[in-house]
Amino acid sequence: MVCNMFFLGAIFDNQDILSRQAFEYSVAKINNQSQILKNSKIVVTHIDMVEAHDSFSAYKLVCEQLETGIAALFTGQLTPSLEFVSSLTRELHIPFFLSSPDSQTKVEYYTINVYPHYTATSQAYSDIIKFQRWNEIAIITEHAKNLLYLQDLLKISSNKNQMTITVRQLQGRPGVDNWYSLLLQLKETGISKFLVDVKTDNLHDFFRQAKMVGLMGPYYDFVLTSFDVSVVKWDKILYTLVNITGLQFFGRDDPAVREFFDNTIPGTDSPVHHNEWSLRTSAALMYDAVYFFARALNKFVEQHSFIITPLMCHAQEPWIHGSAFSLFIKTFEANGITGKIKFDENGLRTDVSFEIVDLVADGVNRNGLWSSNIPDRLEIQRNFTKDYEVRKQEIQNQVLKVVSLLEPPYVTLNRNPTNGTQKYVGFCIDILVDLAERLNFTYEIEIVKDKTFGKKNEKGEWNGIIGELVNRVGTHIFALTKLIILFFFFSCQKADLGLAGLTITYQREQVFSIALISFALTSRASIFIFNSVTYFMEASTSICLNQRCQMDWVVTATHRVG
Repeated sequence: MVCNMFFLGAIFDNQDILSRQAFEYSVAKINNQSQILKNSKIVVTHIDMVEAHDSFSAYKLVCEQLETGIAALFTGQLTPSLEFVSSLTRELHIPFFLSSPDSQTKVEYYTINVYPHYTATSQAYSDIIKFQRWNEIAIITEHAKNLLYLQDLLKISSNKNQMTITVRQLQGRPGVDNWYSLLLQLKETGISKFLVDVKTDNLHDFFRQAKMVGLMGPYYDFVLTSFDVSVVKWDKILYTLVNITGLQFFGRDDPAVREFFDNTIPGTDSPVHHNEWSLRTSAALMYDAVYFFARALNKFVEQHSFIITPLMCHAQEPWIHGSAFSLFIKTFEANGITGKIKFDENGLRTDVSFEIVDLVADGVNRNGLWSSNIPDRLEIQRNFTKDYEVRKQEIQNQVLKVVSLLEPPYVTLNRNPTNGTQKYVGFCIDILVDLAERLNFTYEIEIVKDKTFGKKNEKGEWNGIIGELVNRVGTHIFALTKLIILFFFFSCQKADLGLAGLTITYQREQVFSIALISFALTSRASIFIFNSVTYFMEASTSICLNQRCQMDWVVTATHRVG
């Protein structure tokens, strides 16, 4: 007979507790919303838990659920035992809903995966990296198999793009400092840009160990593959001037998230970790899977007969409505917490959109959008004024390393130093002193060992001040004018700041132009410099006039070549 109660089954990995909680909560919430299923309810016959590699038990448990009669089977993270289950549901024409990364490029329409396909996520990470024009990056992953989901990023290390990619796999389990040696090795390579493919649960331990080896600070940029950047409470590991960027479907203040928690459902646990801000993406995807099923089912039964029948695994007789219902699901569309849910001709969720967010002290800043269905896919919108104010506060009380050389009247030894006075004096030193007072930082001045401004050799290596700045990680140089008075640079291996009066030659300008393009997204320390240009130029002009700067100084500087 035609039923007004729709029966579902579910099976989860033993470790996937959050997905189970989200499933139960989602079913209760949808039953509480009469506008979704009119005069009907969803009834869950069984919720089973199984070990990741126990395919026999998984098969037996699902067969028992099918014998009671179900309209669909749900799971969360895909494990080997649950992958085996998908072959069973395919034979019996039962829709199998999941929310897990999957390497398949085409799926049967009995498998409905609401997790965005890796072709879309990989393209998103690739677009972000290319936008920043980094010339070197290290991919750090917990599992080698996850590199499959980063194919587009791996492809950009071509001769045309001139980007070097280093791949490292974290060994062992987190929590016992066994990632320390690998992170220390990466620090010693001088790489400062990282894509971190680490589970949300392990991010705290990863950054704790990264901080121990000195990989946290303004010189380093991290792009995370976790969609839960705004969920984690970062206050325990947040470091001054840290640059962390990620993608997210929604923010913790998103209306869809607030609506999800509007009404407490009796007898169910809210699918939120007690020490986190908001809903994890895995829980949101599970809700979207149940919600999408309910909406599609409500529409399907308006147009078709729908009878749920018990099925026997050994009989191999499929559900009579399974084929039509599954095909209908793959052509249906609905809007969930994670955005529009629809599937392409291969049965994959490739039409997705993400917010691009940067980590800040009180949460995250939304700085752009990536969408598979807009012409350029990536749209970045930065609030430079806000970034400048944040960076101005964070640079306070920092100690910067300044590299320079003796070149009167810009930088010279103070012949009569006394306690409390500068060891060096000069035009550039005056600018530095004034800047330090206004921005409340201190500094240490070192004279470059080879006593040169900087010149590139036959091997493409720089020496002098420029070498100190660009060596190994030099991507954030800022020059005030063609007549350089001040370099401002954040570099972990060598110097933070360069002071000199020199000409920008063609070769030097190539280094600077690359840097000027590259700071636009996550290197917020460079944005601080960009917003300080007006101040620097005004300070330079003021000090120059006050000291009655002579024209021959300019002539000397503009003819300097090495």
